[in-house]
Amino acid sequence: MYEKLRWSFRPTTLSFYLCRYSILPLLPSISAELGAGYDELAAALSMLYAGYALALSPSGLAAAVVDAWRPLLVGAVMAFSANILMALASDLKLLALLLLVNGLA
Repeated sequence: MYEKLRWSFRPTTLSFYLCRYSILPLLPSISAELGAGYDELAAALSMLYAGYALALSPSGLAAAVVDAWRPLLVGAVMAFSANILMALASDLKLLALLLLVNGLA
């Protein structure tokens, strides 16, 4: 069992995990670009942590039922897609939705 999980703890997966928090240093720039206040950005950012909290247990159970690489691969693709789309977001509501998707990943 541990032989199958061994590849999933490489630095590549750590980079996907850290990518989730790469938005934090950009909040002042996002605030200026979207014309949003910090309270609105905080509400949007809370969607990231809400999604993370909602997906933590189900993804752990999915990894226990199926091979761990499948939920890891789905999460990596979702996080990558959400991060690319966040760079293109021009609306605070869209950014909040993409932050939720990134949290669920």
